[in-house]
Amino acid sequence: MRTIRLLPAVLAIALCSSCVPLASIYPLWDGNNTAELPGLAGTWTETDGSTLTFVKSDGAKYELTYSSDDGVSRYEVRPVFINGRFFLDFYPDGEALEKRLKGEAYLPLLPTHFFGRIVLTGDTLQLGLLDDEAVEKKVKEGGLAVPLLKREDDLVLIADTKSLQTLLDRFADDPALWGETGNFTRKL
Repeated sequence: MRTIRLLPAVLAIALCSSCVPLASIYPLWDGNNTAELPGLAGTWTETDGSTLTFVKSDGAKYELTYSSDDGVSRYEVRPVFINGRFFLDFYPDGEALEKRLKGEAYLPLLPTHFFGRIVLTGDTLQLGLLDDEAVEKKVKEGGLAVPLLKREDDLVLIADTKSLQTLLDRFADDPALWGETGNFTRKL
């Protein structure tokens, strides 16, 4: 079966021109670490004109619409609080995904999660996505032991949720793993 990552690529292009977020089979969130992120709801803009619009949904879940010159993508997003830091778990919006696949007789598809490190201060939002090439490099150098599945050009993280939480906690402050940070300002 071929893994296709349709939606995450669009957001990644806007946040950093040379990185792709590392896909994960398992989510980062669980019942113990999901938390509302005060101030996240609303529309955020970057200098290039791209926007992130977060709408509060059920519990600690948000619906995200990302817009740029390349198009629009929609995600389910869950903030995850680990040892004093917030991360975001992105997952393709089911309805949006079904619309994109409408008319396909059969297309093997495995939706995946991807993760961001977020710092929200007043009307400023900084977001870096866990970079697939940076993680792969750190694994090859022996600085990181994490289970990865590589097939052709796709790299997928296959660690379970608890292991993911430990990994992100340990490397939260390593800028090399988070790609280029997108800087957004609240749109009033």
